[in-house]
Amino acid sequence: MTHTQRAQPRRPSLAPALFTLAALSFATSARAGFSGTDVVVPAVARAQGAGGSNFFSTVWVTNLGSLTATVEIQLLLQGQANPSPAARTVTVAPGATRRIDNIVGDLFSINNRGAALRLVSDREVFVSSRTYDQPPGTALKDSKGTFFNGIPASFAIASGETASLQGVTNGPDENFRYNFGLVETTGRDATVRVTLRDESGNALQVRDYELGPYQALQVNAFAGFSPVSLTNGRLDAAVLSGSGRALFFGSQVAGTNAVAGSNDASGIEMSFKSSLLGGAAGVMTLNGLSGNVVLAAGSGLSVTPSGNTLTIASTQTGGLTLPYAGSGSVTSGGSLLRVSAIGDGSAIAAEGSTGPALAASTSLGVAIVGTTLGNTAGIDGQSVATTGFSIGVRGESRSTNGIGVQGRSSAPDGPAVGVAGDTISQSGRGIQGTATNGGVGVYGLSSSLNTSNYGVHGVTRGNEMSAGVFGESTSSTSMGFGVRGRTASSSNFAAGVIGEFPSTFGAGYGVRGETASSHASTAGVFGAATRSTGSGGLFFNQSDNISVSLASKGLGITTNGEVSCSKLTATVKAFIQPHPTDAGREIEYLAVEAPRAEIYFRGSARLVGGHASIPIPEHFRLVAREGSYMTTVTPVGAPGSLYIEQEGSAGVVVRGKDDVAFHYVVYAERELFKDHEPIKVNTHFTPESMDRLQSVKTMDDAIKALLIENGVLNADGTYNEATARRLGWVLPEARRQGD
Repeated sequence: MTHTQRAQPRRPSLAPALFTLAALSFATSARAGFSGTDVVVPAVARAQGAGGSNFFSTVWVTNLGSLTATVEIQLLLQGQANPSPAARTVTVAPGATRRIDNIVGDLFSINNRGAALRLVSDREVFVSSRTYDQPPGTALKDSKGTFFNGIPASFAIASGETASLQGVTNGPDENFRYNFGLVETTGRDATVRVTLRDESGNALQVRDYELGPYQALQVNAFAGFSPVSLTNGRLDAAVLSGSGRALFFGSQVAGTNAVAGSNDASGIEMSFKSSLLGGAAGVMTLNGLSGNVVLAAGSGLSVTPSGNTLTIASTQTGGLTLPYAGSGSVTSGGSLLRVSAIGDGSAIAAEGSTGPALAASTSLGVAIVGTTLGNTAGIDGQSVATTGFSIGVRGESRSTNGIGVQGRSSAPDGPAVGVAGDTISQSGRGIQGTATNGGVGVYGLSSSLNTSNYGVHGVTRGNEMSAGVFGESTSSTSMGFGVRGRTASSSNFAAGVIGEFPSTFGAGYGVRGETASSHASTAGVFGAATRSTGSGGLFFNQSDNISVSLASKGLGITTNGEVSCSKLTATVKAFIQPHPTDAGREIEYLAVEAPRAEIYFRGSARLVGGHASIPIPEHFRLVAREGSYMTTVTPVGAPGSLYIEQEGSAGVVVRGKDDVAFHYVVYAERELFKDHEPIKVNTHFTPESMDRLQSVKTMDDAIKALLIENGVLNADGTYNEATARRLGWVLPEARRQGD
């Protein structure tokens, strides 16, 4: 007999919801996971159940890609259609995992409901979930739960397709209860038929379910069908009609309402079509073709089948006998050997295993000339070795003015290339230049008078840490440079090295430097000015018209914008402003110093009837530490007797005998820095720190005198070796010698 059930558009009663949740708990199951951009978690919950049970769901979202993923999480409530589900948006950084605890209760503020989740992302994400029981007062380590991986929505079955669940058992020897669920994944209607079968595959009972858009449904298998005792049964789900699709899942729980058990549960995933998992072994497609593909022999070729092998061979005869070597004379402008290729192929293709693939010599002319009429290279050299030291193109000249390899592009425009090198080996080189006696390994010259021309132009289309131009210095003793740039131009804004990041998206860098050295003076990017009027570094934001100058004209940092940092440390802090009447001078004030992070506000008030109230501004109350308030009052205009009756975040109450005007100042400590200790371990005045900033040369005489007095410096300004040994410091001179 076939029954049809349609979910009602109302909230289901609490008792069935709690029974469903109990069926999900106490599991220890593991299964394969799949990533995707539209992923469904079939069951989550936040509810309180019978016997003090307390259900939560945790979801993990992992971004395995190299770009930030923006993920919309939709809540598909059980027992109803969800054509416009509630949604929240989160972001996941590249390579990161976002963990969302109590996702139903905290992210969606919903309690006492079961649901499914749909995660729609602009990048592929990998999703897992755990729904567990953690009674009040217990630790998370004592919780019991069931695990479901996120399943790509495309894995759901459509009209005419079937999926199965195993482990349907409620016999007297097992006393298991079993729940199954359905989730519609497309936002359309579907009618799903669920068939209960015995271990031999015989159909016992059938029930139909009408699913609305994004509807989640969960059913007790033995309550959903007529009473039956079953061992090792199976459930099949088939979409009968509608354009919607459905995911099918189950949960097997030890124990029944009549016979108590351990409540240990296992989440059950549905069967997936083999085509989703790669299908059967063998050739599925050939050059994008599938089905009955005919492999036809072209001109001069034969195709011979033998068992599962196809042999493709040439039927042409003649040509040169290998190995071949020969010579001859040729007049200027002629060629000893000329080969032309019509089409997309190569005129000559040569491969060598250990020696050169193609060798040619000439006394006066050019040994090898490659010419192309298409958008390719005249000569293309490739190293396809996946390991070892291999070279795509190698050229050698023994002349004092010779050139090993010269490439020229005479095209007046377009992306023409003089020399192109390509390698697919992780340690190979597309083009390599080596200088062994003070020369230049690779030299690029642009003599064009037009703008935006380059002597050497490097481009990368790789991922992660690829580079268009990579420079490396392997010298361990001398001052080598991976990349060095120089300009002879005297024009403004000329540069030896310039880096650009023209994209308006992403976190890119025009120039990026990295260092792995532990030396105190090492730097990812180093800039130096050899004149006192120059700057070690200059940065400019054209959009906001903000500039920053480093190590310029006796100043460490100069900027016309704000400075934002977590902590600003200095031997003294000051502000300056122009002198209002003397252009040759300026005004400098030094900041008030204190051992605590003090804040204050001030004002004026008057006693009325011997009483005055000073309200605490909200901005002050939000940052001040309660219990640290201190208030001073000063009578104004006449003597008076005043005192503070009350002070704190609720306000300050001032009382006195006379109704006089007064000034007040209210002090407090910042809450975030209430534990600040003024005396700390020395990290700023160690030899290593001072050497990095060259601060001994420029520090104030009074500071230098203190460092001599406490033993950091000797009287002549050098580092005290005895103090360094006692405190375990490494002197910069010793570190440099160790490098």
